[in-house]
Amino acid sequence: MIAITVTDDRGQQQELRFDAPRIRIGRDAANDVVLDSHACSRYHAEIIREAGTYKIVDLGSTNGIKVGDTKVPDLFLVDRASVVLGVHTLTFSIAQPAADKTMLLAPGAMPRPVSQAPEQHREPSALYLVYRQQGQRRSLRIVAGARYVIGRSPDADLVVDDSRASKRHALVYCEGDSFYLRDMGSSNGTLLNGRKISQEPLAAGDEILIGNQVIVARDQRLDLEDDAVLLGKTRLGVPPGFDVGNLPRRVSPAGDDRQKGRRLGPALFATAALVLALGAFFVLRERPGEAPEVEPEALSEQTVEAAAESLIVQVATVETKKLARSVDGSATIRPHRTVTVSAEIPGQVVAIFVDEGLTVETEDLLARINDTDIRLQLDEARSAVSKDRVDLAKEDFERTQSLFDQGVVSRALVDQSNSRYLTLDSAYRSAQAKIRQLQEQLRKASIRAPISGRVATRSVNQGEFVAPGSPMVIIENMQEVLAVLEVPDRDIVKVQPGQAVEAATDAFPDRVFRGVVDSTATAAHPVTRTFKVEARIDNRDGSLRSGMIAGLRILLDESRALVVPIEALIDRGETEAAVFVAADGLAERRSVVLGERWDREVEVLNGLASGDEVIIAGMERLAHGQSIQVYRKP
Repeated sequence: MIAITVTDDRGQQQELRFDAPRIRIGRDAANDVVLDSHACSRYHAEIIREAGTYKIVDLGSTNGIKVGDTKVPDLFLVDRASVVLGVHTLTFSIAQPAADKTMLLAPGAMPRPVSQAPEQHREPSALYLVYRQQGQRRSLRIVAGARYVIGRSPDADLVVDDSRASKRHALVYCEGDSFYLRDMGSSNGTLLNGRKISQEPLAAGDEILIGNQVIVARDQRLDLEDDAVLLGKTRLGVPPGFDVGNLPRRVSPAGDDRQKGRRLGPALFATAALVLALGAFFVLRERPGEAPEVEPEALSEQTVEAAAESLIVQVATVETKKLARSVDGSATIRPHRTVTVSAEIPGQVVAIFVDEGLTVETEDLLARINDTDIRLQLDEARSAVSKDRVDLAKEDFERTQSLFDQGVVSRALVDQSNSRYLTLDSAYRSAQAKIRQLQEQLRKASIRAPISGRVATRSVNQGEFVAPGSPMVIIENMQEVLAVLEVPDRDIVKVQPGQAVEAATDAFPDRVFRGVVDSTATAAHPVTRTFKVEARIDNRDGSLRSGMIAGLRILLDESRALVVPIEALIDRGETEAAVFVAADGLAERRSVVLGERWDREVEVLNGLASGDEVIIAGMERLAHGQSIQVYRKP
């Protein structure tokens, strides 16, 4: 009697008792001990009882029998001995158990932890998209389960009036408790916080740029004081306790009281009109689809005069920074090495030892082809002519030759003896060549793994007939992976083998995978006109899978550049834009030439100098030459 305690990878145990001369262990339901694990072969091992002792024998399994981390082909069992089969630990008790009963494990019969209580639905946080349309500030609330299209099409949920925006440019949606922004294959791409993305999580404070439309994500609806126009002054970012009434007023030229009296009536009228306009603005802001467009001609002369008051703005100083340049794009993950294992001899597949997804080592047995005929031919070739017969014929020839030299026998007898020796020697050599050929065929009947890796595809089943060259198993070595990126011609000249790369995937948003550029194409693709770049990335833990999409960044070099915050840009294009510069209390509009972009900053090649102050907030109603008041944080 032998007792076997089976412990799975979750620590669950079951005890089995047997009183039989042979006990089969494996994943197939016909075994005596059934182990529910893909790391075990269908017929993995066998326990044999001989003369009161027990011995466990490997049946040509994939992962073998392990004692600790050491593989063993067979092992004599003693009391309390333990071996590892796949993810299961088997502990043996040779002593007579207290109870005499036999249990069989069916597939999936190992106890599993009780499932947790169903997850309670939690209402996701609110998210608002804040933007400007026809001079009005608007907000769009994102509701769970709905999908919101941003683009130039009139039926879009958020319409962007810019020729550089595609008709259906980007998509914002909520899944579970998270919000996402996805590019819909637009021509110029969707920029999130200054960089192009395909799909990214969206959070409060993020800035979306589509054409020249800036859309800011907020976690709450803006209160009435935010960005409110009050007597011609824009209150944007005003800190608590800031008294607008203490701002300096524009002093009118000296004049008589009659002139002041004549101006008092229109000023009061303009103030009342402005208050009414503000009321309508805040009412319609809650209903952005019905806000009327205000024509410039509708502004009264007094309103224009009121708007000429100084506006409160915030500024940032233009700086020269040391920045890292890079080439970014979306890459496809592929195995570093892929091998298709094919049959080398014809025959029927009598055994398959691997399944898809299983990890194999070099020289592990994958499958076996019927080799009965090969073994019969081998036995026949070995028995055809023996070495002893050849040696005996040689001795007979040498003895006859000696007698001929003494004149005892005739020459014909010597020739006959020599001919018999030569015939047997030739037959023996042919048999040896045939034996080596059959031994090679016998070796090819056992299909083994040429490399270590994971089984990606298994294209044959037990019982099928295969011909030479028929693919049987595809093995992928994912210890290292290749990230394949298509790069335009303006960037390929910057990329060289050996440069460091960083990769990020949606599956592991908080992890950065590092590697190096492995190779670059010397010719462009005839259709896409892009160049293929392959980067080699370490993947020893197996996190990256073949076919994944990863955001790849090739790190080029570091250089000093003149940069401004992206919030300062207006009338933004691919290479040109405009900014407002604060100079001597006035807003000065300047055209600038843009270079490369980073997360929240953009390089300026021409139009600004280090130390200039560009306006980053409060510029919605600015005009060239307008009087401004700079608010500086204490």
